[in-house]
Amino acid sequence: MSRTSESRVRYVTAQIAGMSIVVVRTHEGELKAFCNVCKHRAHELVSGAGTTRNLVCPYHAWTYDLDGHLTGARRTGSLIGFDTAKICLDEVRVTEFGGIVCVDLDPAATPLAEQAGELGAEIAHWAPDVVQLTFAHRLTFEIESNWKNVVDNFLQC
Repeated sequence: MSRTSESRVRYVTAQIAGMSIVVVRTHEGELKAFCNVCKHRAHELVSGAGTTRNLVCPYHAWTYDLDGHLTGARRTGSLIGFDTAKICLDEVRVTEFGGIVCVDLDPAATPLAEQAGELGAEIAHWAPDVVQLTFAHRLTFEIESNWKNVVDNFLQC
């Protein structure tokens, strides 16, 4: 995931363990991931992949910056005690490992780099240009099968 311009950044969404997750890079280039759900009425914020300046809920237009902080909520200015600074999206652990963006829903889990041992160095050795790879095309297939059968048949070729 990369920035597309100074004001717009790329985002991508995914369903992970039944949860909608959005991954973005902030304007400073930091990788961030959040539950892709508005804190107001639990509407999905964005879908698919694309570019954006911020995350805007299509239901009531609550707006979050790319750090997950609420920056705008229409018709809340007169609400006593309503403080946008106290509202932010639920952050999810995200890391880049071996040129791949990895999301971890368990905040107590051991970080991937620690779990993987020497795998990062091995990827860098055998695929030194992996971090320079760019997205070209995505193919998605829904196959009603045990994933192990599909992978086994793919690897056989």
